[in-house]
Amino acid sequence: MTYSLEGENTLKQVIKMPDGKTAYFVREFTDNDVKM
Repeated sequence: MTYSLEGENTLKQVIKMPDGKTAYFVREFTDNDVKM
């Protein structure tokens, strides 16, 4: 699993699955909210 910050409020998460697939999640952080 890898986390990387893209800009100040965006967190990019990369998960390598056991079957070889890769899942990407991008989360945006604002003052009061977290978007998935």
